[in-house]
Amino acid sequence: MPDGPILPTDEPPVGIDVGLESFLTTSGGQKEPNPRYLKDAPPELRRRASAVSRKKPRGKTRRKAVKRLRKIHARARDLRKEHHHHVALK
Repeated sequence: MPDGPILPTDEPPVGIDVGLESFLTTSGGQKEPNPRYLKDAPPELRRRASAVSRKKPRGKTRRKAVKRLRKIHARARDLRKEHHHHVALK
């Protein structure tokens, strides 16, 4: 699929550096902080992970505990995805 025509703009190009310390840094020096979603919920995460490790493998209660733990990780994943979306729209 061919690219569309390049439209002229009055704004200078912007370079973006994606890193670990900050989520991204632009060539203008603007920094976007890197949110750490799993650091915000360590007590609940730790409690759920411990609950999973205490259960017998392939047991019904272990599956339930894994499901609860997955919810925490899914929430962090969704928040991270939403943050990426909001930063991309800026």
